[in-house]
Amino acid sequence: MGADFVTIDFSGMLTQEDLSAVEAEANEWVWKNVPIEITYPDAEALKTIPYRSKKELTGQVRIVTIPGADICACCGTHVSNTGEIGLLRIFSCVRFHDGVRLELLCGRRALRYLRALTEQNRQVSGLLSAKPLETAGAVQRLLDAEEARFDLIRCNDSYALNVLSIGFDARVGTDIARFKRLPLVTGKGAYVLSILSNMVHGLSADYTVTLDSGEVLSGQKTMICICNGRWYGGSFNPLQDSEPDDGILDVLVVEKVSLLQVASVIGDYQKARYAEHPDLIRRYPCRSLRIECAERSVVNVDGEAVYTTDAKIEVVPHAIRFFYPKGLTYHAKNSQSGHNFAEITP
Repeated sequence: MGADFVTIDFSGMLTQEDLSAVEAEANEWVWKNVPIEITYPDAEALKTIPYRSKKELTGQVRIVTIPGADICACCGTHVSNTGEIGLLRIFSCVRFHDGVRLELLCGRRALRYLRALTEQNRQVSGLLSAKPLETAGAVQRLLDAEEARFDLIRCNDSYALNVLSIGFDARVGTDIARFKRLPLVTGKGAYVLSILSNMVHGLSADYTVTLDSGEVLSGQKTMICICNGRWYGGSFNPLQDSEPDDGILDVLVVEKVSLLQVASVIGDYQKARYAEHPDLIRRYPCRSLRIECAERSVVNVDGEAVYTTDAKIEVVPHAIRFFYPKGLTYHAKNSQSGHNFAEITP
């Protein structure tokens, strides 16, 4: 016995199946709560007993018997009944000399160690978003995963992996939290109230957008979306072919729209049908741009609110490692990359 584990050495080899069978049978005898028999047979009687011993014994021999299970010569401390052991658990089996060494625990020590293992597995389960009995498979999938290098969007001192937006949709998304604090207002209700509030305060604002090509887009804009990915805000999919590893930012600029136009324009923008409104929604590929705001404005940086009057935005190529399940791809289905696996939706 040791401070951490009880160790038992065997001269032969044991498979995992052997260990499982041994552990199961040992626990069955524990749960039967069999009384332990201690005897001191004389020399003649000892000759008739098939007891276990590592060496030849002389003199008085103490025999410990678990009826139906085991008979051994032992001078150590024993329980009165097998049930007092409570639980037996083998935790490891490693090669040792010409055989194996088992590490095991019993009773309260086994339970304490199993609780610690369960807590560790619970944490791993959370980190991998896997059920507690499926963590090994989740780890294997991670080890087998494909790797890619994704671009990042830098906006002043903040970073986004997926989408950055400014304007009406950014204001709506930011104000939802404020309306959620109102009594009896649900998440959907807060979303509707935020839309109505921002429509009242004005759909558009003054922006000056300077692209890296030198082109300047100034005037009233409803919103501006800078895409490295394809989805944001839960259901907005403004672009279906934006690639997160091509070193390009795809910018959608929605011009000033009226109250009569807003539902149709934003509805089509949300579903990547921007081409149906060529006079109101334009797409610009670039590597950097600057957005100057007439008033302090909120920028949605992958769900985080950043306030500024001057947003300096650029792509940071291949800045982050991304792992995804083998056999899938993050490329868009209509991408020119040659990939045609199922799409991973961020």
